[in-house]
Amino acid sequence: MNLLEDIVTTTAEAPVVTTTVEKCTVSLMVDDEVYQTLEVEKGTKATKPDDPVKSGYTFGGWYKTSTATTSSYFDFNDEVEEEITLYAQFVQSLEYRLSSDVSYYDASIGSCEDSSITIPSVYYGLTIKGTYGSEGSSTLTSISIPDSVITIGDKTFYECSSIISITIPDSVTTISEKAFYGCESLTSITIPNGVISIGYGSFSNCSSLTSITIPDSVTSIGDSAFESCSSLSKVYYKGTSPYRNTITSIGYSNDALTNAKWYYFTSNGASETEQGKWWYYDTDGVTIIEKVVE
Repeated sequence: MNLLEDIVTTTAEAPVVTTTVEKCTVSLMVDDEVYQTLEVEKGTKATKPDDPVKSGYTFGGWYKTSTATTSSYFDFNDEVEEEITLYAQFVQSLEYRLSSDVSYYDASIGSCEDSSITIPSVYYGLTIKGTYGSEGSSTLTSISIPDSVITIGDKTFYECSSIISITIPDSVTTISEKAFYGCESLTSITIPNGVISIGYGSFSNCSSLTSITIPDSVTSIGDSAFESCSSLSKVYYKGTSPYRNTITSIGYSNDALTNAKWYYFTSNGASETEQGKWWYYDTDGVTIIEKVVE
């Protein structure tokens, strides 16, 4: 036996091992166009790209669906296991504040000069639950508040003098201090059914406000909530009794509210016969119809 020959033969016949790396494609979309494509080894993390830029807007994260939701938010700390398409979310250039427990955001119009604003319900994968104070705006005429918001914070729309109307979603339970102070173009407001308290000075100096709808869920109205609302003439109260029995506290300097004509809700509609000032909704569920029974 030739030992050297045996060693050379064995070495020459050793199998060559090759490793195949499986990769996944991550497609990043911005306004229906491909922003960037990433090739990522399966089971590893994708490298987060630079945030895309869109004039007049703020980037709000990447999502696995074209509509941003908390469940579709993509975290670049997660491992990629399959091919995926991600969509950029852009929101108006408002201010966003993360909660102390890092579980949700609040939003503010800040110094935004747009005439129309839509507050998003989600920002960087977290729900927007509240609003907070702004610098005021003379250009803002309309605003959309998502049904994720439960609190309209202090001075949210402070001296937004051009707002004509606003819809507060049913999710809101609290309207805080001076939330709508000085919204002098606001002509009417409907407080949603879930609101329990209307804060101090919340509608003070809304000089064009002529009517307000108040639900029977409200138990307290703060001091000066309707101070200097010189045009306020009608209150549509959703209580069924001509006694403000669910409102246990109306603070001082609310003469404009208490001296206005109060109409009480009737489920009987046009057939109501009991004496009093009544109101009900027309068939469209929006238009208010008054009925006075002498």
